Amino acid sequence: MKNILKIIIILTLVGVLNVAAAAEGLSPEQLVQKIQENKALITSYEATMVVSMSGPYIQGQKVQKAKVYFQSPDTLRTDVFEPIHQVTLQGNGRSQSFDSLGNAKDEAVGSDKNKFSDPAALMPYVDLSVANSGDIVQLVAIPKANVAGSPFQSGYINKVVFSLSPEADLVQKAEVFDVSNNIFITVQITSQTTNNVSFPIQSSSIINIPNGNGTMEVSTRYEKLKLNVPLAPELFDPEIIKKT
Repeated sequence: MKNILKIIIILTLVGVLNVAAAAEGLSPEQLVQKIQENKALITSYEATMVVSMSGPYIQGQKVQKAKVYFQSPDTLRTDVFEPIHQVTLQGNGRSQSFDSLGNAKDEAVGSDKNKFSDPAALMPYVDLSVANSGDIVQLVAIPKANVAGSPFQSGYINKVVFSLSPEADLVQKAEVFDVSNNIFITVQITSQTTNNVSFPIQSSSIINIPNGNGTMEVSTRYEKLKLNVPLAPELFDPEIIKKT
């Protein structure tokens, strides 16, 4: 469940769409191209990220706080400072974690995660269509069957539906349906636009746990966001991170 939620959040992170154009008859493939174009507008950012979680397997509410730094095309540094201290550096197909003592763990990032970080890379594995629900335009992704290398090979996901706002020209909601066509993950997204660049400043997710075991709620918000700012190369140097 945690990995699936991460997938959806990544997809919504880059899901900045021109919905007015969709109403004019753009194809799903053209909408995905617009995702790529808008994703390219975010070259870097730094922010404080606050993640809150609650649910049947969590006593009370858990809160995690971290400082995050992103440099295009795919380098992300996450400095967790509450409740533990840990630095994670991701990029170029690898993930490196450093604890407060400088101990490091280096591992390859799964190819499935790499595919989900790039909507265009998903296109060989899904059938895409555009639908309308009232005045809301929806982009629907249905996994293809028996495609080698598909990140949907578990067979648990039936489809993913993105609801888009004609007013804000942004993804506002992502819904993941299981094979019984029941919604088991819903993500609501609030975006902030600065200098014509949009960023998902907050998301609220509800995960329906199978077999009637309740729901888990996860909220993520970004504070003190700085978009497209110069970031020192030293921030992403593993050797320097080890020493600090």
